[in-house]
Amino acid sequence: RLGEQIPSELELAEKFDTTRLTVHKGLEGLVQQGILFRQRGKGTFVNENLWSYNLSTILSFSSALRNSGYKVETKIIRTTISPGTQDVLEKLELPSDSQVILISRLRIVDDIPAAIHTSYLDYSIYSSILDVDLTKESLLKAVETIGSVKIAYSIDSVNAELVSSKDAKRLQVSLGSPVLNVEGVAYSEIGDPLRLT
Repeated sequence: RLGEQIPSELELAEKFDTTRLTVHKGLEGLVQQGILFRQRGKGTFVNENLWSYNLSTILSFSSALRNSGYKVETKIIRTTISPGTQDVLEKLELPSDSQVILISRLRIVDDIPAAIHTSYLDYSIYSSILDVDLTKESLLKAVETIGSVKIAYSIDSVNAELVSSKDAKRLQVSLGSPVLNVEGVAYSEIGDPLRLT
């Protein structure tokens, strides 16, 4: 359970019939990921600041966590209109001269910075999203409302990375901490790409 102390390395090694070195390496990895933390002279504990969340980009981060009883806040980091990079235009299947909207948001769960969400949208369709207060409104709902289309599915990828210096400051973690980078394209029922996150 969250906040509880886990058994010692020796106890875990005996319980799972493995070596203490194997247990130590496993626990060290969980400490680096922030799942466990150590207190000198006391032992190893399960971090209380953990949130269970399906990593699919088709789900509303705020709604999912609020429904689980967490307080979720959103701060807008940046909103820009610019020519899309080749990678973004290809993923959104847009012409080479298209402009895109970039919206970057810091998500805060129970007063702790938890995630940075950066999304790209076709400016020619979603320009009015710039008038939506995305600190209070769901980006997914805004996309569906403005585009008059239902998001049906997303294709996502998840990669483990080391946090950048800029994001480390925003997330209030140490430089080089491990983070998950989740990227996904949300599609309509007929397969049109609507949003890149």
